[in-house]
Amino acid sequence: MKIKTVYTSSLCPDAVFMALEIIKRMGWCHDEPDENGDMLVSIPIEDEHLFDFLDNCLFG
Repeated sequence: MKIKTVYTSSLCPDAVFMALEIIKRMGWCHDEPDENGDMLVSIPIEDEHLFDFLDNCLFG
């Protein structure tokens, strides 16, 4: 497992909800966003390329 950080502070509430739905559907464990909007996500190593794709498309 790898721990990745999703920065949600620049996202609108609907985008944060969508990101959480994608993370849940992928079966990845996550923390709720903290006061800075950072959210830790645990992903399997074999899903790292999927996370990187989502990071570039949604979170970046």
